[in-house]
Amino acid sequence: MSDLPPGPEEITPLAEEILRKRLRIRSGETVTIECWTNALPWADAFMRGARRLGAHPLVLYESEPAFWDLVRHGAPRNALTLGRHERGALEGTDAWVYLPGPAWNLSSSAESEAYHRILNHWDDEWFRVAQSRGIRACRVELAAATEAAATVYGVDLRKWRRELFEGSRVAPESIRRTARAAVRRLERGRRISISHDNGTHLELGLRGCDPVVQDGAFHPEARGSPSSLMTVIPAGVLITAVDEKVAEGVFVSNRPSRHHRGAFHGARWTFRSGRLVQYESAEGSEIFETAYREGGRARDRPGLFSLGLNPSIRDAPLFEDYEQGLVTLYIGRNVDFGGRTGGEYREYALLEGADVTVDDHPLLSHGEFVD
Repeated sequence: MSDLPPGPEEITPLAEEILRKRLRIRSGETVTIECWTNALPWADAFMRGARRLGAHPLVLYESEPAFWDLVRHGAPRNALTLGRHERGALEGTDAWVYLPGPAWNLSSSAESEAYHRILNHWDDEWFRVAQSRGIRACRVELAAATEAAATVYGVDLRKWRRELFEGSRVAPESIRRTARAAVRRLERGRRISISHDNGTHLELGLRGCDPVVQDGAFHPEARGSPSSLMTVIPAGVLITAVDEKVAEGVFVSNRPSRHHRGAFHGARWTFRSGRLVQYESAEGSEIFETAYREGGRARDRPGLFSLGLNPSIRDAPLFEDYEQGLVTLYIGRNVDFGGRTGGEYREYALLEGADVTVDDHPLLSHGEFVD
């Protein structure tokens, strides 16, 4: 696989494929493409792709310099709501492509708070309107790799861009095939056992929730699931809520957990009687502890279990859990996947090369799926 970033000759066919196969765009339909400064080349590609399919594209542009000025100098109250014209775009569109931003560029906790306050208000209102209209939407993360973010996460920018591109090309049907046997096991199972030579041995309970496969295609029939309104590209993960009162043993991560504020490495989480009773990190422990202190009452409960399904993802920041065969354990919030824990807090730790069984039936062996 080349480390060269994708050029126009590659990105336009991928944009057209996403519109045609993932969002099922037909001739005569309307497509709104919302993008930030860093994603303009991708917005051009989606506009070309929409026109080739006979659809009518409209591009909404968000200026990153103007947004950061808003963050740093205080946002007027009306800046936190959708204007009538953007509501009008939502009312009149069949599909929506969101190329997210802005590129991370914070220097203080006060800026971070303002950043989240503005974006969360926009998101909440946008989703309410979009859901009422039944809009087919996708969030495309192909422009997430920036020089500033690569520096924060400590990764090679060219490799990151190429990995996001190749990961986005993996077909939804291929992801579903990889997930099929695991979905059957997790639907019927009562308990999960995770082990590894690094000292991991953890028992989790299942609570009968339907596992969610995020395959990169829009599924309007899956009402109430995370994929019924907006799909995310690249994709490739199977997620299920676990029993919040069952967790016994130790989970030792061998991959970094990355955040906008940095990363923690070598997490070691010890659970007893369904609660996280001890935690430590080989590096970056303050990254975990700062958020954990403010995590609320359910911060120490197991929340979600996930398996990566994407063969082209390896170390893409914030998409590491999509790597095929990678196990991710989440604590905290799981209500959005059928669990009982609400709130905002959710933290994760990653494990490569694990053995996983469901009710003593092998699911993974050294990180490889067992048929």
